[in-house]
Amino acid sequence: MKMTTVSFIKPGFGLLLLLAVAALFLAGTISARRDDGHGPLKVGYGRACITPPLGTPCALGLDDELKEVFDDLFVRTVWIERGGSGVLISAADIIHLFADDVAEFVDAISRATAIPRDRIILHVTHTHQTANSRWQLARILEPYGLSERFVSTRFKAQLAAAFVETARAALRDAAPCDMAYASARVSDIASNRRVPVDEKGNVVFRSSRPGEDMRLKPEGTIDPLVRLVLFREKESGRMIGICNYNCHPSSAGGDEGPYATGDFPGVGMSLAEQKAGNLRLIHLTGFCGDINPGKYVTSDSLKPEDRKRDVRLMGGRYADAILAGVQSASGWSTPGSLSLQYESALLPLIEREEKREAYRTSLDEAVRSYR
Repeated sequence: MKMTTVSFIKPGFGLLLLLAVAALFLAGTISARRDDGHGPLKVGYGRACITPPLGTPCALGLDDELKEVFDDLFVRTVWIERGGSGVLISAADIIHLFADDVAEFVDAISRATAIPRDRIILHVTHTHQTANSRWQLARILEPYGLSERFVSTRFKAQLAAAFVETARAALRDAAPCDMAYASARVSDIASNRRVPVDEKGNVVFRSSRPGEDMRLKPEGTIDPLVRLVLFREKESGRMIGICNYNCHPSSAGGDEGPYATGDFPGVGMSLAEQKAGNLRLIHLTGFCGDINPGKYVTSDSLKPEDRKRDVRLMGGRYADAILAGVQSASGWSTPGSLSLQYESALLPLIEREEKREAYRTSLDEAVRSYR
């Protein structure tokens, strides 16, 4: 008898590896074939708000407390199951997670749902305007009594609860689905932030909110496509979409200011869901090292209203691309098997053991200066 095989990534190896998983996942490592009788493809969705209270330490760190919420932050989760085995993919509107914290969240999800740890993938959208989530890093500030000013343990508990809540909801929500793949061109969001200035290969840096002179320079090399894996419920016709797009979510700025926004992915998904009426989405930020919206923002102003205007502008463009992809989807089918493949893409660390004491002295001096 032919068996369905499912392979999964072990979580906790950092953002770069999770982005590699997203890229491979959306590049077609899930294969669609005729149903061979081993049960339907079932997919479920969950979403929970994680907007922190005002005063929560933001991504920049000390003395960067949340002052205004532009739009809500969320955890969005998808459960994909075939033949009794499945994978959970959960994306949170935060800037970063270290490996130890990933492992802690994965353990909590696994205990609450009985999903094996190696079948749980956590992803961060990397929005810059969000609560600080560098709890592992905060340990170096514990001897100085500053860790809680740097990062909130209350927000960590809120995030952990959202991961568990959305995982349970996605499991409960799972229903038989057909599947399709689609893509669409995204216009006037992404640009390369390294702009050539001569034939020798020298470049200048275009920030997320640059001056007009830098916004006039060419777009540069980007990947212009949003790629979607779509699941359509057989009975209701509702759809779940996994979106992958390669661009920093920094329309509001890359400065990690005291604001909360899901940036253009969050606003774009909300707009697309409202317009479609039967659509639920999750966004995976792809490889975005030198890619940001710096060419297409309307000014270099860091005022809240100007930031919000550009988030809404880019969000509308992202929604248009998502909806174009959904409308172009064809070839709906039921997979006969599922497989999730990944490849490690981690870079070697530079050993700096000999500088550890110098770093400690520098930190001591920085804390004295701060106080």
